[in-house]
Amino acid sequence: GSLSNQGVEFLLSWEDRKGDFTYGISLNGSTVKNEVLQLGNNNAYITSGNYHRTAVGQPVGSFYGYVSDGIFQTQAEADDFNSKFASSYVFKAGDIRYKDLNGDGKFNDKDREFIGKTIPSFIYGFSVNFGYKNFDVKADFNGVAGVQILNAKYWQTYSQFNYYKDQLNRWHGKGTSDKLPILDGTRPQNQLCSDAYLESGSYLRLRNLQVGYTFPAKLLKPAGITNIR
Repeated sequence: GSLSNQGVEFLLSWEDRKGDFTYGISLNGSTVKNEVLQLGNNNAYITSGNYHRTAVGQPVGSFYGYVSDGIFQTQAEADDFNSKFASSYVFKAGDIRYKDLNGDGKFNDKDREFIGKTIPSFIYGFSVNFGYKNFDVKADFNGVAGVQILNAKYWQTYSQFNYYKDQLNRWHGKGTSDKLPILDGTRPQNQLCSDAYLESGSYLRLRNLQVGYTFPAKLLKPAGITNIR
């Protein structure tokens, strides 16, 4: 097979001095467009587990799953869905409602689509530094944007695991939640790969921070030391 990676990389920096005050800033970034052009043996796609699909025209290892449409608030809503859409699952109140994407009146694996990607569209970083006489401060940041993660910890339904605090706000009765389903390990329909468990993987973090002081050389010279910071 073959794939394409296209993008633009850039680096901008500036440093200056104003008397005893110095400063500088540096910014770097990289855009990324990843696309599968061809797969061997005329394959249109290949899968990796239940969550990822690599297909022609898509980024490598994209998330492939169902599209959610809220939570069934009442059993009547679930029964209405069960009567309209043939499925191997029996939906109940508190379950995730899914969309019939192909409109065939059935809910099955043909209702999946590409719902997210694992490769960031933009990778970036920047640093700043300031100095005044013998004091200096340096900070370094980095981040990514345009990427998703699948938070499978929400699938934990057994007591030996710890839970996220926001599981307290899961569905536990009509009108309680339209995002997190009921906490019930006997309902595999709520553990399907879907956009209900996708989250933004974008972040910006402070990677390194330094605050320094350089001792005057005249104080160090008697001790035979050239520099201490």
